[in-house]
Amino acid sequence: MKPVLTGLLLIGCLSFLSERSVAQQFGPWRIGMTEQEIRAETLFGPYESREVRDPVSQSVLFSRLESSPAIPFKGQKIPVAISIKGGFAVQFSISVGTTDSQTEAADLARQLLEFLYRYYEMEMPEQIQNLDINAALSEQKSTYEFPMPEFSNRQVWIGHSTDKYSVLLQVRSDEPGTGVPGKAEPSQDFPEIGVEPPEMVQAETDPQRVEKVGGNISFKRSLATIHALLVREIEDGKHAAQAMPLTATATLDRTDGKIGFQFNQEVGPEMTRALAEVVRATQIRHQILPTNQEVQFGFADKWTGKDGPSAAVATALLLESLFEGFEIPENVAVTGDLNADQKVQPIGGVPDKIRGAMAEGCSVIGIPVANEVDIDDFVVEEKLRAFLTARVFLLDSLDDAVRLVNPDARSPEYSQALTSFDSIQSDLAQGGAKALFAPEMAQRLRLVLNGAPNLYSAKILLAAAENRLPAHFSLSGTLIRLHEAMAPYADFAGRIRSGESIETFQLGKDDALNETQNRLRALRSQSDPRLVQVISNQEVVLDRLQRFINSSDRNERVVQGHLDEIKAVSTRASEEWKRMLGNQEIQDQLMARGINLH
Repeated sequence: MKPVLTGLLLIGCLSFLSERSVAQQFGPWRIGMTEQEIRAETLFGPYESREVRDPVSQSVLFSRLESSPAIPFKGQKIPVAISIKGGFAVQFSISVGTTDSQTEAADLARQLLEFLYRYYEMEMPEQIQNLDINAALSEQKSTYEFPMPEFSNRQVWIGHSTDKYSVLLQVRSDEPGTGVPGKAEPSQDFPEIGVEPPEMVQAETDPQRVEKVGGNISFKRSLATIHALLVREIEDGKHAAQAMPLTATATLDRTDGKIGFQFNQEVGPEMTRALAEVVRATQIRHQILPTNQEVQFGFADKWTGKDGPSAAVATALLLESLFEGFEIPENVAVTGDLNADQKVQPIGGVPDKIRGAMAEGCSVIGIPVANEVDIDDFVVEEKLRAFLTARVFLLDSLDDAVRLVNPDARSPEYSQALTSFDSIQSDLAQGGAKALFAPEMAQRLRLVLNGAPNLYSAKILLAAAENRLPAHFSLSGTLIRLHEAMAPYADFAGRIRSGESIETFQLGKDDALNETQNRLRALRSQSDPRLVQVISNQEVVLDRLQRFINSSDRNERVVQGHLDEIKAVSTRASEEWKRMLGNQEIQDQLMARGINLH
C-alpha cells in the first residue's frame, strides 16, 4: 500500500513564504542556510569543500561546497557550487560550459535562460525571447550578465578572457524583492538542459562589512545595549523567540578617516544587508558620521547562526544611543526591519516575540505597526494577560522607536500619557476585571491614546473595556496556524515517503493524523470565518485517511472503496480551496502580507 499512500496529497497544503523566500530558494537549498543545514540535504551529497583565498594576502575570502551531480542532462548531471561566507550560503553557481566559440557561448546562455523559465514553470517574456546574446558578446567585455526580470538575483553570467567563455547560472543573495506573487516553490527535480558539464567557476560574493567616510564629529557614548527580538523554527512547525541582548561598541581603531560597521560574529546575508540599510538611515538622519571609528555589533549568544532583518530597528537604536548619549533602559525589547527612509518594516513571528520579550522580563516592547494584525492574533490566543503588565508600542518610524528609549525625545503630552498608563496598569493589577469595566476606565484609556496613539496596550485594553476584543484570528493568522496544525501530518507523510510501514500508524500507535485533527478542530472555532470550511474539509480528509490506515481488511474491493472515498472528499476539499483562492479580497490581503498559496 505504500505507493498509494505516497501519492496521496492533502489538498490545501500551504507554503508560507517570507519576503525573500522565493527569490532566495533554489531546489532544496536557500540563501542564508548554514553549512550544517546544507550538508543535511543528503539527496545531493556528499559535498566537497574547499577554501577560496585572496591571491595576494592568502586570507580566506569564502569557502565553497560542491554538491554531488544534481542537474540532469543527456544522462549526466551537473553539480551545484554553494559559496559560504560568515557561516551562511551567499550564492549558488552552476557552471554549464567553457568554450572558445562566441556563438557556442551564446547558445549555452540561451539554453540556460530557457532552463530557468522551465524550472519556475514561467513563460519566457518577450524581452528575453528577443535578446541577442551573440551580439552582446561582440562587445568583448570581461563579464556579461543576463538576469531574469522577475528575479534580479538569478542570472546567466558569462566570463570572457583570452578567447575563452565560461557560462554559469548564478543565484545570489542580493534580491530585495519577494519573487513572483502567487507562484509555488519549484520542485526539487531539475529539468534537462542540453549542455556539457564544464569546470566550475566562481564569481564574487557579497561583503559582510559596511564602510563610510567619516567627518569631524564624535560619538557621545562608546557602548550601548538593547534586547533584540529574534525567532527560530522548532519542531512541529512552531517557532521560539528570545529577547537577546545586542551590544554596540565604538572604538578609535583606525586612522584613514573612515568608519566601519560590522557584526563581530557570524550572521547571514539578510542581517548584513539590513545593517547596511540601517547605516544609510543613520547617515541620512545625522548627515555626518564620526571618523576613524570601528563600530561592532554583537549578540550575547555568539555561537548560533543568525539571519533576517528583524534586528534592524534594534541596531538603529544602538547607533542613536552612541550618537545622542542616552542610555537604553534594560526592560526594552524591539523588533522590525528598517528602510533608509527610517520607516519601520514588518517582520514575522510577532506572537512568539512578545512571549520571548516577557519571558526575559522586558516590559516595553516595540513592534512594527504593519504587524498590528499579528498582535491582534496574539490577543485571540493569550487574551489580555500580557497587556496588564507590558507596554506594547506600534512603530511606524525610527522616531517612534527612539521615543521608547529616550525620554528627551518625547513631547510633554506623550510623557503624560505614559505616566497615566502606568497608573492604569497599577489599578488593573489591584482591581482586575472590576477595575477594567469601571465606567471611568474607558475614558482614561482614551485620554492615554490621545497623547500616545501608538500605545497598543492601551488600545486593546480599551477594546476590552468596550467588549469588542477580537474573537477570531485574522486571515493570515489562521493560515499560519493552519500550517502549524498540519505539522504532524507533514511528518507522517514524510515518513511514509521514506519507506516507513503504515502499521506504525495503525490504531493510535503513532497517531499523527489524530493529533493533526485535534489541532484543526481547536483552530476551527477561532479561525477567520472564510476558512472554516477549508479546515473542516481537511479534517474530513484526515479522518478518511485514518480509517483506511486502521482498516485490517486488505481485500481489494475494500481497499478500493477506501481509496474512492478518500478521492471524493479530497476533491471536495480541493474545490473549496480553489474557491477560496479565487476570492480577490482574500488574495489582496495575502499579497499585502507576503503570503503565497498553492
